[in-house]
Order: sequence, then structure tokens, then C-alpha cells
Amino acid sequence: MQKKGQGTPKQSYSIEDCRKALAEMVIIDEMPFRSIEGEEFRRYSKVLHPRFEPPSRITVARDCMQRYIEEKPKLKENLKNHRICLTTDTWTSKQNLNYMSLIAHWIDDHWKLQKRILNFCSVADHKGETLEKMG
Repeated sequence: MQKKGQGTPKQSYSIEDCRKALAEMVIIDEMPFRSIEGEEFRRYSKVLHPRFEPPSRITVARDCMQRYIEEKPKLKENLKNHRICLTTDTWTSKQNLNYMSLIAHWIDDHWKLQKRILNFCSVADHKGETLEKMG
């Protein structure tokens, strides 16, 4: 706890930590990559920390892929130790494109329900005959 009159505590600044946190925000909040290049996001970033220059959407996409590469083995190990239930979901995007996802559900060691998307792909439509051909 900071004592009265001692000023603001020193904080370290790491570009790598900022980029990692930005990638995680994009992933968790399902933000479009282009939002990072928006004028207001850049202004907001400068207010938070004047030295932080937000990366391009290509760099953010690359950072998100790096997070995936880092997290995939952890997820595989976690799934080995639990009984899982698999579900699928289909939906249509605002652009009228059809997608299907495969989701794993399990209860962790703290009795908390977990779920992770294991895979997703585009599909021609949501008809059973079309989805059957994918198997």
C-alpha cells in the first residue's frame, strides 16, 4: 500500500506485454482486427500510455495466432484430464456466410463449467444433408 505523499508508484512499460494484452482483448471480446487501426482507438491508446504505438491489424492478427500456438498445447493437456462433451453450432454471419463450430464443454477441478471452440469452418448451408457430408 502506498503511503500518503509518496507520489505515484513506478510502473514498468513493456511493448511485448502491451501487444499480448491487445491480442487477448481482440480474442476475448471478438473484436474485428480493423478496429485497432481506428482513429479513436489510437487516440485512446495514446491517452493510456503515450509511448504505445498500436500495431497494424496484420501484426495484431499475427499476435493472435501466436497466442493460439501458445495456448493449444495447454488446452490439449487440460482436455486429457477431464471428461468432455462435444457440441456443434451453426450460424450465419452479417455477410450471409454460414459457419459451423465444434465446442468442448467440461467441468474443471474447481467445479466451474468451461467451454472452448476446438474448430470452426465455413459451410454451404445449415441443412442436415450438407453437414452430413462433412463427417
